[in-house]
Amino acid sequence: SRPGRPAFRRSARRGARWQASRYTSPARSFRSASLSSALGARLDAALHRQQNGEYDQATTAYLDLLSTDLDAEQIREVRYRLAETYLLQREYAASAAAWNEYLASYPNDERAPQAHFMAARAYQGADRCDLAITHYQQYQKYIQFLSFLKN
Repeated sequence: SRPGRPAFRRSARRGARWQASRYTSPARSFRSASLSSALGARLDAALHRQQNGEYDQATTAYLDLLSTDLDAEQIREVRYRLAETYLLQREYAASAAAWNEYLASYPNDERAPQAHFMAARAYQGADRCDLAITHYQQYQKYIQFLSFLKN
């Protein structure tokens, strides 16, 4: 480390937070006129727990939120975050199932490429390489398409 700076120690928890911030888009605004302040506070708390590596509490909070009266956009965001949290917890089977549900429900979502990549990582972690390859190929198609659009 440099003089005058604290030494950087990499921990598994810090690495997981880095992965979450690197592979996810910034949280969309959940606040709407129809969203109660109590519900908004619960969602903010779940996101905070996820970002701090408190995955069990975040998972519980997301599952509780799904049982409340959310609009379609809020449900979409909570499902995305739940699948992401399962992956960060290294609960690969649950994560793969959640990503599949997300992709089946929202195939044209702007985060579908990311969801395919995350699903591939979940399947790879679950030792289902055949399904991981399928999702990696879907992700690669999106990347190639974006490269084509840039040229």
